[in-house]
Amino acid sequence: MVRIYELTYPNREALVAGYGVVVLPSGKTAHRLLIVRYWSSELQQTRVGLALVTASYLEQLAALQVAADIHLTTVTDPEGPR
Repeated sequence: MVRIYELTYPNREALVAGYGVVVLPSGKTAHRLLIVRYWSSELQQTRVGLALVTASYLEQLAALQVAADIHLTTVTDPEGPR
């Protein structure tokens, strides 16, 4: 299961969060939240892309068929928190 949430700001920036849950082979569940900052004009492409990335990441965790090979990295914002 993957759900996409969005929040837009007056300066035309937005945040999109992809939240997903998958049942692991052990029977336990894994929950993941991926957040992307982008421009609101790119809403549709970002929603679709984030849904695919979140689903594929969860598939990798569960050792299921993988739609895409996703490698996640942590990026720091050079401007710091806003």
